[in-house]
Amino acid sequence: MQVERAWWGLRFQVRFLKETGDGFEDFIRDIMRLRFPDEYTSVKPAGREGDWKNDGLLTNQRRLLQVYAPEGFDKRKTLAKINADYSGAVDAWGDLFDTWTFVTNSDPGLPPYAVARLQELSDGDGPHKCEAWDYGQLRRLAFELDDEGLTELLGAAVTITELLAVEVRDVIPMLRAIEVAPAVALADVSPVPPDKLDANGLTEDAELLLLSGMRRAPAVQTYFDGQPMRPLFRDDLGTRFSSKYQSLRDADAAPDEILAALVEWVAGPALMPVQQAAALAVVAFFFEQCDIFEDATKVNQ
Repeated sequence: MQVERAWWGLRFQVRFLKETGDGFEDFIRDIMRLRFPDEYTSVKPAGREGDWKNDGLLTNQRRLLQVYAPEGFDKRKTLAKINADYSGAVDAWGDLFDTWTFVTNSDPGLPPYAVARLQELSDGDGPHKCEAWDYGQLRRLAFELDDEGLTELLGAAVTITELLAVEVRDVIPMLRAIEVAPAVALADVSPVPPDKLDANGLTEDAELLLLSGMRRAPAVQTYFDGQPMRPLFRDDLGTRFSSKYQSLRDADAAPDEILAALVEWVAGPALMPVQQAAALAVVAFFFEQCDIFEDATKVNQ
C-alpha cells in the first residue's frame, strides 16, 4: 500500500468521524461531486421550502440521497427522520429515482431498528428500494478517485520521499512549540512490544504511517542527544505527549483519530506535507518509546 493512500485513509476516517450535521452533508457532497461528476445533481435548500427531502440525485443510477449525521442515534428521532424524509422524497421526486439511499455517519452500520424500518419500506407496495450507506460504502467510493481527486477531497498527502527526507532541522521548531504546553507528572517509559500496533486497534493505514515515521524517528533522538544542558527535556516532552494522548483517549476518540490529532497537535492543520512528515516522525518516536498509546503487554493482561 502506498504511503500516500495510507495518509488519505487516515484523513478520511478522521473527517468521517468528526463531521456532523451540515459539515457531514458538505463532505458527502464533495465525495459525490468528485466521484460522479457527470451525473451527480446537488439540491440547494430554498429558504422555508428546504430541499424537498433531497440531498442529491445520481441520475444514471436513479438514486436519491438523504444524509443524516446526528451526534448520536436516538430511536424515536431516527425513525421519524426515515419516515418523513422517505415519504417526502417519494411525493416530490418519486418519478426521478428508484433507490432511496439513507447516508449516515454511522460506523459500522445502523442500529437494528433503522435497518428493520428500511427493509419494511423496501418490502412495501411502493416502487422504491431503500438502502443505507455508511462508512464502508463511502470510503470505497472515495478511494475509487485518483490521486488528484483524493487531494482535492482530503488535502495533499505525505509521500514516502518526504518521510525519508525529514531531517533534524524539520523537527526542532515543532518540539519547541510543544515545549510551551503545561507540564504534567512524569510517566513511566517502557520498550515498545512488537504487538503494540494490533493491541491498540490501529488500522492498516495508521500502522503503515507509524512504521514509515519510525524510519526517521532517529532524527528526533539526534535532537535530544544534542541537548546536554537539558537532560530532562526528552522526558518532559514525553509526558506532555502522554497527557495529550490520554485526554484524547478519555474523550473516546478512535485510535486512528487520536493518531491524526497528535500529528496535527505537533504540526498544526495548515502546514505543508514535508512538515507533516516531520510531525509524523516525532509522533512515531514517542509511540515507539511508549509515551503514547497503550502498552500491549498491559492490554493483554
